[in-house]
Amino acid sequence: MQKLNKSYIKSVVKKALREDLRPRGDITTKLVISKNKIIKAEIIAKQDGVIAGLDFCKAAFKLIGRETVFIKKTSDGKKIKKIR
Repeated sequence: MQKLNKSYIKSVVKKALREDLRPRGDITTKLVISKNKIIKAEIIAKQDGVIAGLDFCKAAFKLIGRETVFIKKTSDGKKIKKIR
């Protein structure tokens, strides 16, 4: 499997964030963006699937807040089961 270039990932994520956050953000953005606030989040599977795009996910969180800590508990290509 070929790894994607970090600058490509960052450019795609920036474009997606501009779309989601402008002009006033979306409902999720309004809930989580706040200065001086610690927020913990988990991404939970609602159906069986295959993990993909973790590099894009990490880039999005890092672009939103440089102090973000992104911890992967799985890897791209891994099959997952929905949380019941």
